[in-house]
Amino acid sequence: MMKSLLSAIFLIAIPGCVEMSIVDNNTLIHSLGYDYIDENTIEGTINMPVYGPREKVTSQSISTRAHTSRDLRSELNRQTPLPIHVGRLSSIIFNRQLAEEIGLIQTIDTFMRDPKIGMRIYLGIAEGSAKDVLMNKYDIEEEVASYLRELIDQNIRTQNLPQTNLHLFLRDYYAEGQDPYLPYLVPVANRIAVDGLALFKGDKFVYHLDEEYLCVIKILLERVERGPIKLRLPNGDFTVLRSINSHSTYHITGDLNQPKVEIVLHFKGIVTEYTGRPDKGIDEATYEMIKQQLANKLENEAKELTSLFQSLEIDPLGLGSRMKAQTRGFDIEKWEAVYPTIPIETKAEIKIYDTGVRE
Repeated sequence: MMKSLLSAIFLIAIPGCVEMSIVDNNTLIHSLGYDYIDENTIEGTINMPVYGPREKVTSQSISTRAHTSRDLRSELNRQTPLPIHVGRLSSIIFNRQLAEEIGLIQTIDTFMRDPKIGMRIYLGIAEGSAKDVLMNKYDIEEEVASYLRELIDQNIRTQNLPQTNLHLFLRDYYAEGQDPYLPYLVPVANRIAVDGLALFKGDKFVYHLDEEYLCVIKILLERVERGPIKLRLPNGDFTVLRSINSHSTYHITGDLNQPKVEIVLHFKGIVTEYTGRPDKGIDEATYEMIKQQLANKLENEAKELTSLFQSLEIDPLGLGSRMKAQTRGFDIEKWEAVYPTIPIETKAEIKIYDTGVRE
């Protein structure tokens, strides 16, 4: 009897401890944009859904300027008929100059402290203005925020964009021996396209990695179950392969004074297109040529990337983090001192299970 009474009191008390938020009493924002104006001023843009007749959803955006991200929210609230609510936020876009000049943590810190914001929202770096990304009229039927969310999601699932979101950015930023990266967004005709990666040193943008390297860096960073790779063969033909289970293994030997790294890229996939001999398919010699060309491509591009990372003194592959995991008494300052000059070897192991068009 006493247990039942206490349970009833507890259930009655719960609603009084929860902050109620009624959707119709808030301005729900789905996307945010931040632009650099000068060293003391940033511009913020919010994108809101507008629900029309027959369930048609369009977008409306407003922007303002302030000194901090917190001030921006107050200024934006002055322009909306209902209080701004970020519980449905799906993406935050920063312009490249802001990421270069100020860095992202100063702004992201605001969201880290807000329990209404999910950690899996997408972040992106815009080549031009984040305001333009959110305010432009695109040749699409859906609202802009949904378009941006689905654009990044689709490039992760079916193309060669590595996994990325707010949680992963913060994980890489705070980890010793690791640097973050984000999708780099550019305008193309009347659309937005993912054009490679924005690479960071700490929380500041330092380099735009071209789209052509995405297939290699994705294999270096994670297990890849989808994603196309295009090859031009020595005989002038073209072929497209699709990864079905590719990944990399890292072997770090030596100590902090003389570390050595070997990276093995394991590609497993199939040939989906081949421009030569369409009537007869791929013979054994061509099959071996494809394997060799793909191995050369992966090894060479992986070597180019690791050399680039060392020259920029950034570590998106997390070699320092891997070294820390196997080194007692790891010293991050000693690692950072030797990292730019450590020898890194790259190898590729290729397995093509079924060409689909082979003799």
